[in-house]
Order: sequence, then structure tokens, then C-alpha cells
Amino acid sequence: MMFTIAAKAADQPAQSQAMAGATAVTSAAFAPAGTGETPQAPSGVDLKGYKLVFDDEFNAVSWTDKSPKGSAKWFSKPSVGGKYIGMQVHDNESMAIKDGILVNKLWIKLKADAQGSRSGGPVGMKDDSGKALISVAKLGEVKRQDNRLTWGGYGWVGMKFTTPAAGLIISELGRYNIAGSQGTFDVRIIDAATGDDVAKALVKLDGQPAGWVYASIVGGSKKLLGHHDYYLITPTGCYAGGYKIIPWYDGQTTVSASGGITIHESVWGNWHAGSLFSIDPTGAGFTQQYGYWEARVKMPAGGVGLWPSFCLYTTGHKSGLSEEVDIFEEYGGAYDADKDGGFGMRNGNWGNGPKEGHANVWPSVSKPWLNWHVYGFLATPTKCVFYVDGEKKGEFDTPTDYLNSPMYMTLEYNIGGFWPMTGLIANSHMDVDWVRVWALPGEGVPQGR
Repeated sequence: MMFTIAAKAADQPAQSQAMAGATAVTSAAFAPAGTGETPQAPSGVDLKGYKLVFDDEFNAVSWTDKSPKGSAKWFSKPSVGGKYIGMQVHDNESMAIKDGILVNKLWIKLKADAQGSRSGGPVGMKDDSGKALISVAKLGEVKRQDNRLTWGGYGWVGMKFTTPAAGLIISELGRYNIAGSQGTFDVRIIDAATGDDVAKALVKLDGQPAGWVYASIVGGSKKLLGHHDYYLITPTGCYAGGYKIIPWYDGQTTVSASGGITIHESVWGNWHAGSLFSIDPTGAGFTQQYGYWEARVKMPAGGVGLWPSFCLYTTGHKSGLSEEVDIFEEYGGAYDADKDGGFGMRNGNWGNGPKEGHANVWPSVSKPWLNWHVYGFLATPTKCVFYVDGEKKGEFDTPTDYLNSPMYMTLEYNIGGFWPMTGLIANSHMDVDWVRVWALPGEGVPQGR
């Protein structure tokens, strides 16, 4: 199933309108006729003599799963062979174009497991009087792995149910504990029609005996709509100094419900989001070694555990040395209550050679998920510079032994990054207005390798 993205016009203005914090400029406006040069990037970075060589304003879908075709500028990176960057599945249905904005959504995709009154986990809930509404009739098989889930077992299990006509008030959520389990798990109610979070409880299993363990819903009791479909789910793993998969009972577990609830099926699923690369798996596409890269982005308001990024990676690697440049890489810890938001702008020298130029900058941009910002990076044969909204934020000597070949771009919404994921918000999205790249004077149009 796929949930529809509900885009807000106020947050995602049309490309032709002036936007808060910047002016919407078409590529024709800053490419003087007959020269191909741009005197200035929209952020204010002086690029006199540079040539615009890559421009995607996301006025149409511009990606494909296959080798370069027609107007394709990007290539999606679905998860392959059970290998994941982050703790989510990458797919195209997580991305859409809305009013000239790329909307890259983080959502929970759930599928039926076993029909009938069954639940993976299993999971339960209590009404406002404290009465348990779900009971176990027969436990299924203990599972420690499931290749349908990320990392062979990290994902969601639970059930789909329908409320009675009068609706329900739910006060607590719970999961059935297997003795010896450790960790804190979020149990969630998700609206089956929209994919939105409805209710969440944080259930701590440490030291608890086998059987039901409950916790109060964060923010207090929730009223569920009458005769409405919901999912009740819990993750199969948690973060405790690292990501750990904790045993659970499979979707063949038989349960019964009271309070007028109808259980339809057990379910399983994963977090999903989008990922774009400027080259395909063969290396064909857009690469460039030196120049200026820039994107206008509104970070996702996705909670602790998110991991969005705009990065560059070298393609050669013949020397065994390579370079990674994180134009921005935002960690979910920036959403802790005692922080005002944060993202890193850094580079990494990979390989066994002596370390060269390096920067690790954390710009003081307050709550970057509230406003649009322009994130830029300049690379020359001698210097590299990070920019936010046209202001220099960090500079380092070009690591020429590592930045030794053209670089491709990635634009991703990942989760994980060694943070707990109990605070993630379903249907949060990273919005991208445009991505543009300029070549250094005299370099001309860079070619894919």
C-alpha cells in the first residue's frame, strides 16, 4: 500500500513565486546568453566565469531506475541484496514532485502477513478504564530473523484492526515480552488511510517477565475514530549502544479482541524513503571533480533518528584512496529537547594514506527544518569551502591524493546513524527546491566516466 503525500502549499511554494529566505530564479535568468557563465549563484556565492552544468528545478520527475535515458538527471537507489544504508528501504514511491519541489517522504509501509485474528509481536492496547483489549489465544513461532525486514530482521510487526462504530479511547499500548529481552520499544497506532502517527507508547522490557508489558501513551489518551482502520505495530529491534534485533512472536500468533474491535490480519513492514544518485550502478551519469555544488533544502521535521544528507563521492579509487564530502549530513540527535538543531558539513579521507585537508563544521543554523536554506560546496585544486545561505562556514586545503577523480552526488533521506529511532515521525519529508552545479572556469562540461 502507498500513503498519499499531503503537501502544504505554505511549506512548498510554487517555483515561480518568491520564497521565504531566497528568490526563485530560473536557470535562464542567471545564464547570460551566448556565454554559459553565471556571475552569481542565487545564494550569493560569487561564481563569475563559472559555467552552469547541472540544473534540476524538479519541475518534472527526473529520475529512473535504469541507465541514463532522455532527460533523466538522477538514478534512484532501491535497496539491493538485503544491503541498506540506514535502517530503511529506498524506493521511488517515497518521492514525488509537488509545485516544483521534490518531496522525499519517510513512511512506514505495511503488508499483510497472516489473515484472521492474528498479530505479530504480539501487540496490545488498553481502553481508558485500563482494561486490556487484546489477549493471546496461541503464541506463534519465536523469530530472530526475517529477510523481509531490513538488516535481516529490523522492521515492524503487528496487526490491522477496525474500531467499533462509536470509536475508542486508548490509554496504554503494549507488547508481549519474551523473558530476557532488553531495550525500550515504541508501540504505535498508525492511521491505515493516511499513514500518520496516531498514538505512541515507549515500552521498556528490561527485567520484565514473560507476558504483556504496557506503557502510557505519550501525551495522554487518544480517541480513535469510529469504524476506522488502524495498524497497531512495534519494531523488532532497538538501539542500545548499537542496533539490536530482539526476538518476537511471528504473525501466526492468534489473538482475540474485545470492545468491539475487529482484527483483520497480522502485518509486517519497514520504514521507506527515497534516495537519488547522479550516476547509475554502472557509473554512467553526472560527475565532476572541481566546481561548485548547491542545493536549496528544507530539512525534515522527522524527530530523533533521522539521517538526511547531500553528499559527494569520488569515482576513481584506483589508488586505494577516495574522498567523501558531506555538504550536509543531519543527525537525529539534533532533535533532542535540549538542542536547537544541528547538521555537519565535513569531508573524509578514506584509505591507508596519510591524512590531508579536513573540516568538520557544525553551523549555527537554528532549527533547519523550519526554514529553507541553501547548502553549498566549492572545490578547487587548492581549496575547498562549505557555505550556508552564501556564508562561508568552513575551509580546508584540497586533499589532492584523495579527491583524485570526478565525484557523483547523492541526495538521501536515511534513518539510523547510531541514534534511537523511537522518536521518528511517520510521513515527515525532506523537501528540495533545486540542485545546481557549476564547473570551474575553463573546465567546460564534465563528462560521466
